[in-house]
Amino acid sequence: MQESAIELYSPQNDADIEAMHDLCAAAFAPRTSREFFADIIANDPCFDNTAHRRNVILLRKNGRVASGLVVFDRTQRFKSGDMRVGCIGSVATHPDFRGQGLMRNVMEAAVSFMRSEGYALSYLFGDQKLYERFGYRNISAAYSRITVPALNVSATIRPYVDDDLEHYAAIYAQYNSGRSGTIIRSREYFRRFVLGFRLRSPRFFTVIDGGHAAGYFHMRYDAQGIPFRIGEIAAADGKHEIVLLAALAYSKSLQAVELDISGGNDIPALLTTNGIAFTAGTRPEGMYLALLPSSGIQSTESFIASVERDGDFTFYHADHF
Repeated sequence: MQESAIELYSPQNDADIEAMHDLCAAAFAPRTSREFFADIIANDPCFDNTAHRRNVILLRKNGRVASGLVVFDRTQRFKSGDMRVGCIGSVATHPDFRGQGLMRNVMEAAVSFMRSEGYALSYLFGDQKLYERFGYRNISAAYSRITVPALNVSATIRPYVDDDLEHYAAIYAQYNSGRSGTIIRSREYFRRFVLGFRLRSPRFFTVIDGGHAAGYFHMRYDAQGIPFRIGEIAAADGKHEIVLLAALAYSKSLQAVELDISGGNDIPALLTTNGIAFTAGTRPEGMYLALLPSSGIQSTESFIASVERDGDFTFYHADHF
């Protein structure tokens, strides 16, 4: 096939965005629906600005959309200061074009775009062999694994309702103010991207203590509807223990046996205080980071080492791309 048959481009109109959705649907069928990928773009406030169509990179081969990805524009908090990050998602190659090395072209274009736009870091989730060639290196996502105990708690739990938004936004900002790795969430981003997908089953729950919102948590379920992970948890000042125990009690009521808990570095101490044994670990699925201003691999590795040494790196599943 001639190289001239390959064209890299960004969407110029809504039809090109629809073509990206079609590509993702073909690449991930039947596991993930076309509507899911359409919702990602529709609910991301970044894409209210047509200028951000440049964050979608597509590759056309012989007149067909063959491969593509999206660079999600975020700001991430670190102790050294806030950084603009490009989170790569919706990485897709049409089944008819797999095995032709097209994703290499798309990734090279994405890295070049992020460097030219001044992104400091980039993230993605995926296969180590594929992405290390572009300078990405693994960064640990820590969790605590427990056997869920039977607990009696006085707090009540209910699914998220729209009136909870202000509480969630304030609690999230306060709870994560001293951590590295969390995405800075505007209220609009929180409402639409984190909470807003119509295809998501209820996964965010509010903990009520003394008549007020004490915190919230986010759950993931297996195919049988049983929780296997608390992917995000946040609590108001002085309410950390109440919220954690409420989340565990609710998981137990849904027949959870073993549970992974992601979140703040205060969680192991709270588990120990309450006599709940846990195993500390890092998640097996790959999360990769690249330090964009430098082409040197060592600089990326040094940055990751410094973040992991602090022991408080937190990246929540609800911000997963």
